[in-house]
Amino acid sequence: MIKNVDYKSIIAKESLVISANDKWSQIELSLWITESGNYQVEFWQQEKHWSYRFEVCGEHHITQHHRYRDLKIYDRHNNPLSIPAQYKNTDRFRPKTIKIDNLYPLEELTFKLNSDREPYTFQIQADSLGETTLSLASLYDHLSHCDRYTLDLKKSGSEFIRILQVGYFVSWEITAAQIIFTELLSANNYYLSGWNLLNPNKEIERISLSSRDSEQVIVDLCFSPGIYLIQLYQDIQPIENLGLWCGINPHNIPEEINNDETLANYCYSILDNESLADFSAALEQLDVNFDRDKIQIILDSLYRGNFYLSEWLNKDSLTEKIQRVLEKILQKE
Repeated sequence: MIKNVDYKSIIAKESLVISANDKWSQIELSLWITESGNYQVEFWQQEKHWSYRFEVCGEHHITQHHRYRDLKIYDRHNNPLSIPAQYKNTDRFRPKTIKIDNLYPLEELTFKLNSDREPYTFQIQADSLGETTLSLASLYDHLSHCDRYTLDLKKSGSEFIRILQVGYFVSWEITAAQIIFTELLSANNYYLSGWNLLNPNKEIERISLSSRDSEQVIVDLCFSPGIYLIQLYQDIQPIENLGLWCGINPHNIPEEINNDETLANYCYSILDNESLADFSAALEQLDVNFDRDKIQIILDSLYRGNFYLSEWLNKDSLTEKIQRVLEKILQKE
């Protein structure tokens, strides 16, 4: 049961089955709590009764990004590390030990090691203090003869985030019409993948990176009209999320909308910086199964400043609308 303490009213009464185990279970409250205020959640189990009271301050948005904001990682000398921690010298990776803090007690974490081989996934459980230590030497068998690898972490119910990047890593600058790369390895096959937010059912577009004879690689962004999530691929593996890009003018729109009124309403609600209410109405009419991972990457790119948007497109308005798409996805899950 969920109560609004301020109005002394019950806003939800649900019957949920929570299996008994030593791991945390997650219950999304965003379906019922949509505004600031004081709330109380109550649980019953046969003759036992628990309750928890809390306050929601300000406009209520629950995002995957916020679930990692208190995460801390340290080296073996207890020195704090940036997220992701980056090392250009691969020889320094294997003897490292990483301590991860500010977790839930007994929380189970999933790790994914990405290298030249197949990704390797494994789980580690936090201790009763919400801490865990990962000895990177234990991953030696998965890293021999690899010159570049990354380590990603996933909390329950969230997306993967990168906590460690070892070996060379890509540097780039994105402009209105181009992406400029440095430090790309010439022996590898790369291409850009572009997913169009304005035409989400359309197949992903690709741009090959052909000439890499110099230290700088300049790629013309010759995508069809739209707002794109751009990722860098090496062979068939995505290796970098390059962020969100929109270099078009507001009248340069996907040609598919000429024969699709619902898609046209959706596009114009974004391109014309219309209100969130107008966008939500257009979104409800759109027959699209959005990819949660792509929407989350776009949202994280906007939060972290990893984007290029034309001046006429309002970043705050776009962020609100992407958040609304994510909320719709979560409601269906």
